[in-house]
Formats: sequence, C-alpha cells, structure tokens
Amino acid sequence: ESLQERLRGGQSIAAMTLRSVLCVPLTYKDEVFGVVYVDNRLQSGVFQEREKNLLGAFANTASVAIENARLYERIQRSLNEIREVKELLDGVFASIGSGVITANYENNIMDFNRAAGEILQRDVEQALGAKLATVLSGVSADLEAHLVTVRENRNSQVLTAELEIGSRGRVALNM
Repeated sequence: ESLQERLRGGQSIAAMTLRSVLCVPLTYKDEVFGVVYVDNRLQSGVFQEREKNLLGAFANTASVAIENARLYERIQRSLNEIREVKELLDGVFASIGSGVITANYENNIMDFNRAAGEILQRDVEQALGAKLATVLSGVSADLEAHLVTVRENRNSQVLTAELEIGSRGRVALNM
C-alpha cells in the first residue's frame, strides 16, 4: 500500500496544519526499513540543513542499533535451535545400546555415550575432550591413518579390533 493510499482515508497533512516536516530514512546496508519523522505545527522553515544532518546522524545510529537487535534475536533463535538439536542427539546417543564415540578433526572426543563407557570401562566425563587414541589405546597402531583416509575420501571404512579391557577381558570392537 502506497503512502498516498494510506493518507487518502485519513487526515491530510494540510488538515493537520503542519508548518515544517523533516523525514530521514532508516537504512542499513542500502536497505531502507523505516523513517524518522519530525514536524512542527507552529512555525514554517524550522528545519534547516543543520537539523537534517542531526536527524540523519540520529537515524544512522538508530539503524545500527535496530539491526544489532535484529541480529541478536536471530542469533538467539539459532542458538535455541542448536540447543534443541543437541538435546535430541544427546538423548539418542544415551539410548543407543551400542557404543557411540564422535571426534573432531583434532581427534578429541566430542561425544561418548553411556554404552561406550560401559564397553570400554571408561568414565564418560573423563573421556570427553580426551584424544581418541588415548581412550582407544591398543585398537590399532594405524587408527590415525584410518581416520585421515575417512576424512580425506569422505567414505566409510570398517576397522575391527580386539582390546583387553580390565576385568571384562577381551572385547571385540567393530568401528
């Protein structure tokens, strides 16, 4: 709806007896998303270049503040979505009967579910953040090489190993 259409059904500027009007756009990165408007009903010619510049500076500052608030709101929404997905994944990992271990590119353990802790007889909290080779010591001397190949080729590899786990004895692992 244009400004003319909006004003057609209401009071006109003339009927409001405005003597001076000054409007400057609210812009951010060349996008106009609003205006700052001031008027004076008592005296004409009140607004000169000085007032226009002052209102323009105010509008620029307000535009940045408004965009920062919008950005903050988008970030908060994204963080809430990420938090919900993480909680869902944590629930899935916790309920899986098989051991699940995930690691980042530095081979630090990011997720280590309860089943992995029971199988490997490791404390879940101590495993988190530890090096994969430390937690799975004895799995394979070339574990790191397998991980590099998986990451570089972006395809799966199957690695089987047997570990001696404390009181459990030998445990077969399929990774």
